[in-house]
Amino acid sequence: LTSVATSASRYSVFDFVVLREAEEDMSINNKGIDVHGTVPKQAVASGAELVSYGPFSTTNRLSSQYSQDFNYGTGDYSVSLWFKTTGGASSSEQFFRKGTPSNDYGAFEGYVTHVGGSGNIRFVIKDNDGSSNTVLNSAQQGWNDGKWHHYVGVRQNSVLKLYLDGRLNNSAATDPTHSVTWGGMSESFDIGSVGTLANGAENTELTLMKVSGDAPTDEQVKKIYNDEKKLFAPNAKCTLYGSSDTVTAVAYDDSTDTVYAGTSAGRSDFTGLNRINNTTSAVTAAISASNGLVVDE
Repeated sequence: LTSVATSASRYSVFDFVVLREAEEDMSINNKGIDVHGTVPKQAVASGAELVSYGPFSTTNRLSSQYSQDFNYGTGDYSVSLWFKTTGGASSSEQFFRKGTPSNDYGAFEGYVTHVGGSGNIRFVIKDNDGSSNTVLNSAQQGWNDGKWHHYVGVRQNSVLKLYLDGRLNNSAATDPTHSVTWGGMSESFDIGSVGTLANGAENTELTLMKVSGDAPTDEQVKKIYNDEKKLFAPNAKCTLYGSSDTVTAVAYDDSTDTVYAGTSAGRSDFTGLNRINNTTSAVTAAISASNGLVVDE
């Protein structure tokens, strides 16, 4: 807590302080997201290292208070995640929502719904009067099959796009003057519900959520899908071996497309995002790799 009082007769009063557990932001921004209530975490598959969050409810959700990082205005942006749901058969379940938590004003949001067909997936942007600006529905329904699926919502050059499982599923033109920057300090970014109001994702798990001021290309979305889907296999590893995340040496073998990362716990070998092997001897100085041969010290 910091006071901005810099001269006589000026002071700050801290009247009400809430301390919450937060989930770590794994991006370079390093801004965690608050945990409200209890949000379960579990492996996405038996023996896998990647975890998912959920099921959720209006009292058990993830929420971030106002951040200007999400003020994309009329420009490009994207939201990506993986979802597994059996919701959307008789009600809607929220994946994410940037908006004011006291009403149904969502600058942009994504969810599974029964509207238009059971298991319909949506990407939506709204005006600040709460009316829908553009509602983009998946071209097919039935995405509530209880299996893992990849979701990417994109706004690019006044076009709204929805990608599912690596492919462009649907798109629609949107008002080029529409801005998603209007809520101010009253906004929040919620995962798993519309704040405390409604649409708790009680039959949904989510993982690998990313929000960005960039719009990926079709080829980039396909690559992300193909790289990340391997993390959902049983026993899939995706972290550095051991408890240390201080990397002491790195090497790349282009003949095998393998990255080698050394820590005090040993060497971790990665193909794509998957750790395929590890050693248990500390790497303190360097790694050299070529044509499948690896030496470290």
